[in-house]
Amino acid sequence: MIRFGLNAGHMTSLLQSHSFDAAGRPSRRGRHFSGLLTLAMLAGLSSAHAQTTYTVLQRIGKGSVKGTIVTDGKKGRLAASDIIGWSLTLDGPGATVTLTNANSVVFLSGHDLSATAKHLIYNYNGKDNGFLVFQEQLYSGAQYWCNAVTTQNFDCAAGASVVPQTIGDKSAQYAARTGKGKIAKD
Repeated sequence: MIRFGLNAGHMTSLLQSHSFDAAGRPSRRGRHFSGLLTLAMLAGLSSAHAQTTYTVLQRIGKGSVKGTIVTDGKKGRLAASDIIGWSLTLDGPGATVTLTNANSVVFLSGHDLSATAKHLIYNYNGKDNGFLVFQEQLYSGAQYWCNAVTTQNFDCAAGASVVPQTIGDKSAQYAARTGKGKIAKD
């Protein structure tokens, strides 16, 4: 983020002292200065919210998840609302499905997902029994990728799960995970 070291009072003073000539008419120099200051402020605001696209490549048993996750650019602890897009191909023995933000949902419970400039990190040792799931229809037992602290009542096993068909199908793959794991990289 761009920091200017000016507060609203300083900016108002600058605009007032440099925007008008002695007769009170806008001066050329003042118009240029005001325009540049406005552009600089807008650039600072937009850079604070630049989207970040992370690449996913996670092996889970004999399966995998490959694709991308797009966030709003926030760093630190994330909420589901910070995830603004995804395209994830779920592979398991004999089955493949692709989930996107057009055909599936994302649900995040707990405070275990965080972002850095380079990685999305999931804390499998979280104390809040949280989980992160991308699924075609939430709680359906089918077509999902889940990262969870503990086994959930509906489908997600502790660790990582990839289920391109249903939980009872041979394509469903599970892997235990502990610690903080990088689930995607920039």
